[in-house]
Amino acid sequence: MRSLATPPGNINSFRWAPDGKTLLVLVTREDHPSASGARATSGQKGARLFLVPLDGRRAHALTIADPAVFDAAWAPDSRSLLVRSSDDPSLDAFWYRSHVTVVDLDGHELARLPGHATAVHPGFSPDGRHIVYGVFAADGISGEIRRYDCDGHTAHPIGADWSGSLRALHWDADGRGLTAIGIEDVTPTLAHVDAGTGHVTPTTPLGGEPYDFSMTKDGTVAVIASRPDDPDNIWVVRHGQATRVTDLDPQVHGWPLGTQRIVHWRSKDGTTLSGLLVLPPGATRNVPLLVQIHGGPYDAWPNGWLGSWHNWARMLAANGIATFMPNPRGSDGRGPEFARATVHDWGGVDAQDILDGIDALERDGTAAAGRIAISGWSYGGFMAAWLAGHSDRFRTAIDGAGPTQLSAMALSTDVTTGFLPPYFGDPIRERALYDAHSPLFAVDAITIPMLLMHGAADARVPPEQSRMLFNALRARGRRVERVTYAGAPHWFGESVSSATETDVQARVLAWLRGTLVQ
Repeated sequence: MRSLATPPGNINSFRWAPDGKTLLVLVTREDHPSASGARATSGQKGARLFLVPLDGRRAHALTIADPAVFDAAWAPDSRSLLVRSSDDPSLDAFWYRSHVTVVDLDGHELARLPGHATAVHPGFSPDGRHIVYGVFAADGISGEIRRYDCDGHTAHPIGADWSGSLRALHWDADGRGLTAIGIEDVTPTLAHVDAGTGHVTPTTPLGGEPYDFSMTKDGTVAVIASRPDDPDNIWVVRHGQATRVTDLDPQVHGWPLGTQRIVHWRSKDGTTLSGLLVLPPGATRNVPLLVQIHGGPYDAWPNGWLGSWHNWARMLAANGIATFMPNPRGSDGRGPEFARATVHDWGGVDAQDILDGIDALERDGTAAAGRIAISGWSYGGFMAAWLAGHSDRFRTAIDGAGPTQLSAMALSTDVTTGFLPPYFGDPIRERALYDAHSPLFAVDAITIPMLLMHGAADARVPPEQSRMLFNALRARGRRVERVTYAGAPHWFGESVSSATETDVQARVLAWLRGTLVQ
């Protein structure tokens, strides 16, 4: 073992050159606070590129036109790179305003691929003649996968005929196809992609929230996935057959888990919709029900294990409460038209889809009428607050880090240009539209108890969003409780302690016991 030259800063990631002679290292600068305590706001996300020779020579920076690099990959001949970058190091640029270029090892740009790139990892085909990468659709909401032909400098759609969405792709060894992971409706799945036609064929259904995978040259896949009765584990997929190779939570096998199933219903306009229903052990009818809305809105509840700091279904089922997790219009996994349905209309067709799903569960006797609660995190928190002021169906509401005043949110979030404007336009010029869809301005109609939860360091949905709703409700004499978590960001996963994650779930359960079950 020997040490290699270490680039200055914090190593974000590294990638081996195919010829085995060099490491490509992405490095973020070290953050040293000034003696004055001053700190410029930039939401720094971008990294610098360094090439580290494995023969012991000195590492050197690879300077390209853009100062902020978000991702990179080697060409098969180890003589050029794919780089996803921007002239802006902010999180807004990371998610919404980056592009993919081909550069040589001196940093000179050889080609710029069309479109605003998504966070899908780009990759060369084995022969180096094609590139697969992700771009935003024209609406700025959903994403597309494209194959770029290096010889003709043309881009072609991948998966345009598939109703699901692709999240990660790896070229097969023969270069004629790709193995991909995506979601179709509520089901995560591996799929085969014909590189020539772009046609997607789902091959192996999975569970949980797999966003990436590893693959050997013979096509064997390793992926982290789950099942409705089993939390995340490593699964190996060979010839379309998935085998679990770890058992990280064996204690779960002895738990009485109750039933989890996919449910379908029709909206008032005839659209077929899907979601998940988790019932307590032994319960099938007249059960108190929590309706939990996912974030996004361009996201989706996937069928798999539903137990975590923000997936409360398994915890609640163990305590006698059912959970309904709908994927209304605006969600991922049903194609671009489905995703665009909430443009100019948060709280419109999406809210009606949710209410129609509740109607179906009441009609079949599953849900106990009059004992229904609404909840969610991020966009799900928005919807909980919105429906608290626009429906009399709910006994209580739980808003986790939800936007409540959308124009203020659009101008104070760390993703200012990319998140809300595709739905509502410019927040200054279109303020009336933003206000018409802001839960805060329906506060007079909120009469049910509300629990508000928020990370105190949330830069995505600033804590002022829940503070405004809390103050407005309290001024009107409503029952409301607001809980903040010191140092916690918008998305708690892997960013907070287990004690914080446990506290979130304990407070949710205690709140529902006091407002829904009794």
